[in-house]
Amino acid sequence: MKRLLKVVMALMMCLSLAACSNNKGADASKTETSVADAALCPLHIDTEGLGQIAYAEEGKTPEFDDEYPAQSAMVKVAEGSKYVLAAKADEGFKFKKWTLDGKDYSTEDTITVEVTAEMKFVAVFE
Repeated sequence: MKRLLKVVMALMMCLSLAACSNNKGADASKTETSVADAALCPLHIDTEGLGQIAYAEEGKTPEFDDEYPAQSAMVKVAEGSKYVLAAKADEGFKFKKWTLDGKDYSTEDTITVEVTAEMKFVAVFE
């Protein structure tokens, strides 16, 4: 039941973000920054194995939600933005590595990345 709730929440977040980026020309006066004018890049964050992910803009600390742990996310961010990605293994598992677009990226559980194009990071747990 918790996993179903997580999936539904992730889908709602994706739809909400897509709707916001599609309306950028309709009411650009309400944007806080010039992000509406910048190129937006999808940042995908997923898990393989049992664990959870968290993310935040650079300078902020990613926060895990133990009540509703995230196992995937998709965020559209301005090209060149830096994000901190963090992974935490579930009980009985351990974090192994991050992959980027299917290739090994890092064995550190917390990484800072610059989003320069559509990117797909996967936190691998064993």
